Amino acid sequence: MMESRSVGWWTLLLLQGFGLPVVGGAGLVDGIGIFRHGWAGVRGGVSEDAMVRQVEAFSTWELPWSWRVAGVGRLESLFSGSVGWIGDARGDAPIATLGPGVRLSFDRIPVAVVGGSSPTLIGRNHFGGRDLGEAFQFTSHIGLAWRIADRVEFGYRFQHTSNAGLRAVNPGINFHMVGLCLRF
Repeated sequence: MMESRSVGWWTLLLLQGFGLPVVGGAGLVDGIGIFRHGWAGVRGGVSEDAMVRQVEAFSTWELPWSWRVAGVGRLESLFSGSVGWIGDARGDAPIATLGPGVRLSFDRIPVAVVGGSSPTLIGRNHFGGRDLGEAFQFTSHIGLAWRIADRVEFGYRFQHTSNAGLRAVNPGINFHMVGLCLRF
């Protein structure tokens, strides 16, 4: 069983994961050295068949673990969270993700390759004529982030959401997403 103090830190971490400043502008979790830098922004997109749409606010932080890739750049570990809406012609539902990722930043060009996989909760499981099987899903993604200004990035990502075979019904759904974020 977790002590209440430990639960408090995990609550702060989750609040930070959804882009909510906990104390002051930077947040209390930043003050204890867990996160170095981060991004917050919005993204949206459509499924490959254009029948389902998704819009979300997100926040991503660099974790303390990173590695220099000789002659290329830096590989950084990340932690991300998002909240938003997913929907089709029948209606919308809330969606939330929280999980790890990586970012490969290059030395000579303002582009990075970003990827990750997150447990995902969806408010309903029927979209665009698909039965996703259940509300608990996993979202995996890979994409590019282009630094268009000192603290501004534009991104594209291809993402796949499915229940990873937890149910016999598992068609999954693929999205093309674009977003804009600010570095903090």
